[in-house]
Amino acid sequence: MADFRTGVPNARVRNLGLRGVSTLALLVSAASANAQVAEADDQSDAVAGAAVQTGEAIVVTGSRITSGGFSSPNPVTVADAESLKVASPQVIEGLADLPQLQVSGTRSNAMGGGGSGQATLDLRALGSNRVLVLLDGRRIAPERADGEVNVALMPNVLIERVDIVTGGASAAYGSDAVAGVVNFVLNKKFNGVRANAYAGISNYGDRTSFGAEVGVGLPFAGGRGHFLTSVEYADQNGLRWYERPGPKAGYQLINNPDPTGPTMIRAKDVRWSSGSGYGLVTAGPLTGLTWDADGTPRQFDFGTNNLGGKHIGGDGEVSVVGPEGIMVGWQNRGTMFNRLSFDISDDITLFAESLLGWTKNQSGIGWGYSIGATAFTIYQDNAYLDPAIRDTMIANGVNSIRVNRFNADFPNNEIETKSFKWRPVVGANFSLGDWKGEVSFSPTYSRRQLAYVYGMDQIRSIQAADAVVAPVGAPNGIIPGTVVCRATLEGTLWQGTPCTPINVMGAAAPEAIAALHPQYAEWNKDVFKQQSFSASIDGPLFNLPAGTVRAAVGVDYRHESVVFTSDPYSQVLNPITNALGGWRAGSAQPFSGTQSVKEAFAELAVPLLRDSPIGASLELNGAVRVTDYRTSGTVTTWKVGLMYRPIEELLIRGTRSRDIRAPSLFELYNGGTAGTAVVVDPFLGNISYGGVKTASTGNPLLTPEFGDTYVIGATYRPNWLPGLNMAVDYWRIELDDAIASISNQSIIDDCYRDNVNCEFISRDNTGYINAINNRPINFANRLVHGIDYEVSYRTPLSFVRDGLFSTRVVATQLFNDRSESRGVIDEAAGEVGDSKLKILWQTTLKTGPVSSMLTGRYLSGAVYDNKWKSGVDIDDNNIESCITFDAKVGYSIESMKDTEIYVSVANLFNKAPPIVYHRAGTVPLGTNTSVYDIIGRYFRVGAKVSF
Repeated sequence: MADFRTGVPNARVRNLGLRGVSTLALLVSAASANAQVAEADDQSDAVAGAAVQTGEAIVVTGSRITSGGFSSPNPVTVADAESLKVASPQVIEGLADLPQLQVSGTRSNAMGGGGSGQATLDLRALGSNRVLVLLDGRRIAPERADGEVNVALMPNVLIERVDIVTGGASAAYGSDAVAGVVNFVLNKKFNGVRANAYAGISNYGDRTSFGAEVGVGLPFAGGRGHFLTSVEYADQNGLRWYERPGPKAGYQLINNPDPTGPTMIRAKDVRWSSGSGYGLVTAGPLTGLTWDADGTPRQFDFGTNNLGGKHIGGDGEVSVVGPEGIMVGWQNRGTMFNRLSFDISDDITLFAESLLGWTKNQSGIGWGYSIGATAFTIYQDNAYLDPAIRDTMIANGVNSIRVNRFNADFPNNEIETKSFKWRPVVGANFSLGDWKGEVSFSPTYSRRQLAYVYGMDQIRSIQAADAVVAPVGAPNGIIPGTVVCRATLEGTLWQGTPCTPINVMGAAAPEAIAALHPQYAEWNKDVFKQQSFSASIDGPLFNLPAGTVRAAVGVDYRHESVVFTSDPYSQVLNPITNALGGWRAGSAQPFSGTQSVKEAFAELAVPLLRDSPIGASLELNGAVRVTDYRTSGTVTTWKVGLMYRPIEELLIRGTRSRDIRAPSLFELYNGGTAGTAVVVDPFLGNISYGGVKTASTGNPLLTPEFGDTYVIGATYRPNWLPGLNMAVDYWRIELDDAIASISNQSIIDDCYRDNVNCEFISRDNTGYINAINNRPINFANRLVHGIDYEVSYRTPLSFVRDGLFSTRVVATQLFNDRSESRGVIDEAAGEVGDSKLKILWQTTLKTGPVSSMLTGRYLSGAVYDNKWKSGVDIDDNNIESCITFDAKVGYSIESMKDTEIYVSVANLFNKAPPIVYHRAGTVPLGTNTSVYDIIGRYFRVGAKVSF
């Protein structure tokens, strides 16, 4: 396989890259780190859904019954914080290794391609808006109206563990828990000081990062009160597209010129035929006319296999984004967390919390191209037109030509995003005899502002390119013979603004470019607020022969609002596109909206058998929640589960639940965002062209989507080998009336193949698509099901001081990921990004002051499309499997109490990702950057201290 990352590592890290790996490999084989996922003895049952001790009360994520030793029937994976910090000090990066989870914003794909710097969680690949995120069992409000939670703002240094409920939990926690729940649990009773500082660099001398964090816990008033605080700052540099060889290679799928072969073939050095850096004519008698940067006209070299808007070799760009497009964004962020609690009596504890965070991110896609519907029109009388070209136009009866331009001389289309979030919480924990409860109130405020560093003025760019020589008698005192915009002569200037003419046939003059790209003039801002009130209580009801029947009841209320604003120029009617928005891309439209919800729930745990001849125990768990949405009415969710122990060592469990996700404010009220896209048009022989205007809006008629979840599994913890734990769970999630918006290319393909979604497409009088408009609707159904496996073993080593060995394997096998919309069925299981088998292996070993850990990840091979057959639809439909390893070695300095120096290496063997040949409409990066590591081997060094 060709290497995605060839070339020589940067000299300043070359030696570390060669010798460091050998040293680490030896250390890992002899030693391993001092932490492990679900490592504590009392947490081994948590993998099977049992309780975990927090130091205050026994809490079971997945159930609202918090006392009495009750075990939840939902499968729960417990990951302690240290085991998640192998490749990075950040817990969220370790979560990305778990087979059940996908995490955006990790080291491989953070903030790439226009992202806002968020890190979001996605369980079962059902979408991050179908995962409920909790902090110490309380709902975390999203940062934006799209309903997604940025987990990068969690107080990393205080996180004790992360509980992952892999199954529906809406009856217990409310909307959004269709795929499951991720609960970040803090060490709320931490005393002392804990600090950590680190720095990192890739094997190639780029993507540098550094960060520092400190947490402090102080008891007061004789232990009745406790104060907790933490501060964190992190900074990481990004990557440009061409700082890795993959994007430069031009790996793409193209139409096969051989009619006897497969429809598509994989090819290297594929270039775009739809435009060039400084202008290309793609239609008419002058097809192939292009210009160099100095304005010299010549014939474009279309290489070979010039079909469908792409060709192999020759002239042109392998990417429409250029060398400076951002592959991984620049980001810095900071968080501050404070918590104060005080026992005013033995039965009442008051508490107040504040989580404050901010992020700043720079991302983007590179060049702001003008091709297809947004190409420049050059008439015969254009002042900058070469006389020989004018003569050719006249001879062929051509009045105008369309110059398709990637605008290589224009500023990059980059975006700066700033966000801020404040989440205060006030509440009380209380006891009423054997009953325990909590009441809390949280008003969350979030603000995000996005600005294009240099937004391209599309209206003025079209007028500026239509440059003519002022005739004698020109109006308004215009000097005859000077070059002016035609609109200046005709008095049709947009909003009366002066127009600076521009020559788009070759590199343009800097002053003309600057006139079209005002800095930070294009922007949008949204303010999201949520007021949340929650009250719950649980305790014993009565006794049965098998034990105590326990119950939990509670109410919740939430009110959400969003106000989205944008710059005035985004809201004008563009006479060129006949759509709102004067900018080339973006032009988000303002909107506002509110949503409120009232909920009440009840949960019951009933022991049916205890020490019976037919089993050691049998427990029944059931929950029901009634939810009333102001916009869509009342819905009911429920759950029923059984836990059966035929013997104490073996637990057999099963659950059946009905879960919901309500539409987000963005899905309900989005005012629309304009953009452009490159599409493949099967109606026109599968040609590829760009500049198609795209827009999407919200739909206030949306209703909640429903999920039906089934889980059955078993855990085994044998007495004959203490420390061994095994678990297996079959899970099945059926999603009905799912809210979805179809991709632009899918809309076109569905219209061509099945005559559906055609209403979203508009064409101009030449037959080309000039606009695609869609909005989310309740129309999709989805089925995902598979099996989770887990085996772990942990044992002390008596022959060395402080010796410890543990190992763990977690795997997910995916059978189906099938979606259906309007009668069209798509099977995604096994396609790239949706592997059928994911495995995480982790081994730790501690010997005295030395601790180390080795983690391995496996993704099974994939295909491009399950509907394709190798040799028929594509020459080879297969993508190879991928295995990567991370390592961490730490040394505790005995003379300095609780001080550790550590080195970690992500992608230990610098494994190149599988080559993925990209389809039209996507940026060809040489691999799938949302799945595979594109950074390469990455080194971090740091120091931790506690006292």
